[in-house]
Amino acid sequence: MVRVLLSCWFIARGGRGAKVLDLNRAIQVAVRSGKVRMGFREAVRLLKTGGARLIVLSGNCPEELRDEVVYYCRLAGVPFIVFPGSSWDLGAICGRPHMVAVLTVLDPGDSDIVELAGRG
Repeated sequence: MVRVLLSCWFIARGGRGAKVLDLNRAIQVAVRSGKVRMGFREAVRLLKTGGARLIVLSGNCPEELRDEVVYYCRLAGVPFIVFPGSSWDLGAICGRPHMVAVLTVLDPGDSDIVELAGRG
């Protein structure tokens, strides 16, 4: 968790930090108050059935997985965000002790993550 906070602090000092910090907070709020699913297979299944509202991809997501998820996002008309951190960072923000390469938001809850995706 310390690594995530430090990396966000360094990015914040670099100029685009407000966006990254907003995205971190929005993901945390969506995980706590909304409905999210983690994993590539779950994301593809939800994109095919129409249950996804937003997809968050980690910065180091394997290229084959990223290409397939982006393909289904475009077919379904679902926005996606590429998280600037690693899959370990995304997992830590979600409160999980493991890597998360793909995060699917079904219901954002109190989060404004869907609006952030529309702006970015």
